[in-house]
Amino acid sequence: MLTYQVLRSRERNAGMKLGARGMSRKLWCVAAALCLASWAGPAMAQCVDNSDCTSPVDCAQPQCVAGTCVLNLLHGVCDNSLYCDGAETCDPVNGDPENQGCLDGPPPCPPPSACDEAGDFCYTCLSNSDCDDGAYCNGAETCVNYGCVAGTPFDCDDGFTCTIDSCNDTTGTCDNTPDNAGCDDTIWCNGDEVCDPANGAADMYGCVAAGPRCVDGLNCTYDHCVEYSQQCYFYVDCFGGVACTIGACGADGECEYTNNDAYCDDGDFCNGAQVCDPPNGGADGCTVAVPEDCDDGQYCTVDSCDSVAGACVNTPNNANCDDFNPCTDNICTASGCIFVPNHGLCDNNVFCDGVEVCDPVLGCIDGPDPSCDDGVGCTGDICNVFYDACEYTPSDIWCNDSATCSTEVCDPVFGEIGSGCLRTFDDSACDDGLWCTGVDTCDPANSAIASGCVISLIPCIDGVDCTDDDCDEATQTCDNPNNCDDLIDCTTDLCHYASNACIYSLNHTMCDDGEFCNGAETCDPVNGAPMSGCLAGTPVDCDDGATCSTDICNEINDTCLNIVDHLMCDDGYFCTGAELCDPPNGAVGTGCTDGADPTCDDGLSCTMDSCDPVSDSCVNTDDCTGGVACAIGTCEASGCTYTSDHTLCDDGLDCTLDLCNLSSGCGSFVSDEYCMNLNTDFCDGTESCDPVFGCVSSGNPCAAGTNCDEVTDTCAQCSVDSDCSGVVARPFCCGNQCKGCCDDSDCGLFAICDPIRGFCLFNTGGIE
Repeated sequence: MLTYQVLRSRERNAGMKLGARGMSRKLWCVAAALCLASWAGPAMAQCVDNSDCTSPVDCAQPQCVAGTCVLNLLHGVCDNSLYCDGAETCDPVNGDPENQGCLDGPPPCPPPSACDEAGDFCYTCLSNSDCDDGAYCNGAETCVNYGCVAGTPFDCDDGFTCTIDSCNDTTGTCDNTPDNAGCDDTIWCNGDEVCDPANGAADMYGCVAAGPRCVDGLNCTYDHCVEYSQQCYFYVDCFGGVACTIGACGADGECEYTNNDAYCDDGDFCNGAQVCDPPNGGADGCTVAVPEDCDDGQYCTVDSCDSVAGACVNTPNNANCDDFNPCTDNICTASGCIFVPNHGLCDNNVFCDGVEVCDPVLGCIDGPDPSCDDGVGCTGDICNVFYDACEYTPSDIWCNDSATCSTEVCDPVFGEIGSGCLRTFDDSACDDGLWCTGVDTCDPANSAIASGCVISLIPCIDGVDCTDDDCDEATQTCDNPNNCDDLIDCTTDLCHYASNACIYSLNHTMCDDGEFCNGAETCDPVNGAPMSGCLAGTPVDCDDGATCSTDICNEINDTCLNIVDHLMCDDGYFCTGAELCDPPNGAVGTGCTDGADPTCDDGLSCTMDSCDPVSDSCVNTDDCTGGVACAIGTCEASGCTYTSDHTLCDDGLDCTLDLCNLSSGCGSFVSDEYCMNLNTDFCDGTESCDPVFGCVSSGNPCAAGTNCDEVTDTCAQCSVDSDCSGVVARPFCCGNQCKGCCDDSDCGLFAICDPIRGFCLFNTGGIE
């Protein structure tokens, strides 16, 4: 928003010039750099009526408002009646002074649209070629009613459900990418199906079946696939060899046998280890054990073997260790003999010759003499051999500090820590007879002279920081004048004795410059100008809250003026009409009021007419809702026409073909073949397509009381073990089938159950 300000009288006198009619001219300043000319009487006084005011440009009408000349912008003067040029406006600041002060408006038709001056409207296209976006896949675009209409996307469906069909704009062709996930029949054991429509073995959906899983090609294993857990089991079927060997499959797919030493272990550690060695062992392949050797190589330990603990025992015997040193203790450890010095065996019970110690090589040796230092400087320290103790004798000669005003003695109890000296002081020996030096004291520790005396503080110090402390020896009097001065012109400086600080009071009247528009100046020593301390005021805010008005501060009358500008309310959109600037009644913030909406009726009864704010133009949409539900209507000059949209008839069932008939509406045709190919499970029975529920099954094909086996595609043989009593070597009923075993508990401790073939295996291989 631009802010205008009328110059004060003292500034106006310097800039006054004569106008064409001999009248003085005053300046209206914009942003402190650009000025508009407005005319007033010779004395620059307030106006009485409009005749006292003139305008610097032809498109601005001067008016006398509340005794002050203001400008009313006449945008109609600038209108050249050409739609495609946009809306011209009156702008005294930015307008062309050679063209009545008018400013050209923005074009009404932003790119890529063009403007038609004859019809006063914007258009996007004149022919179909204007709408071509260069993309192949979205179809051919057309130009309808000067606007572009999207084409019909290209259909790339190849008829195979397992391919992902898409259109390639780069090559202008269809891409049909195989997707193996579309062929998965959910049966894990028959392998992964693949999508390969070009393969001669592919079905109607383009899928090719895979081979079975769980085939390792080894002669030494039995291969089995479990559907529910999706795991392969390979049972090792290797028998033979001696008792201590384990059979397993070799890399060539044949059985190989390895030694199992654990089979030969008798559990007695002391007997030694027995291993599986068929060429050298007994009938079971195990070798004869060699007793465990428990000798730890240390001569001082007693070695034995503990069968219960299963370990060697090596018991230390100190009697087997002796270094012939009388002051050491002899100890036997797992690592051999060690000899530990025992200092207590060397003590001679004499205090003053120190503590004797034991040396591993030399035996007993003397220790260092004890220290008798008591930490007191004025005592003599000795060790008394008769009493086996330290003695400390005080001596005053160690306490003389040479100060004439003090007396010193040695007192280890009450004296100073470290020196042990106790001092007494005589202040009378230090009096210098001067009044201004106060009372003098004896203090050798803090004195700078040989006597040890310290001169006291001046008696005139009053303890107040904002005064000077002066002493007169002749009159023996004190003087304490105020020393507060912050060197700031706009403050009053005082010394406050109670708070022991200077107080600086602000005097704002010393900073007032008498001007209204620049706000009230204040005294601010911190943020104000140096020396004076004055801080400039905040300029008067003439903002009326509306962005569509020009706000002016008048220094002569000490008032605010607000000039409206309708152009600032134009939102540039055709659909919202022409907006006006009306701060009292307009929107909060802008002050603008909405314009009347344009009329978009195209005269056709089968269209819905509206104004589109995106394209900033009228939009006429087809409104053809008659006919069957799956028909799409199009509005033409003769009325509505309809076409079928089969996608609107989709019933959500994959096994039905859904079509739209313009007369009868949607119709569906069932396909049982789709359901049979989708689910090939024996135990589900026969599948068919139901027009309501989709694919449904006829149910379990096995009679009541029997069970269905999906792996063998057969019905059950039994329900309890007694039903299998007549079947040789298959006495157990497992999953309604007679088998030699149901689980590992039927096979004893050294075998596992093959649940598929139903017999016990005595060696197991890996599981994938």
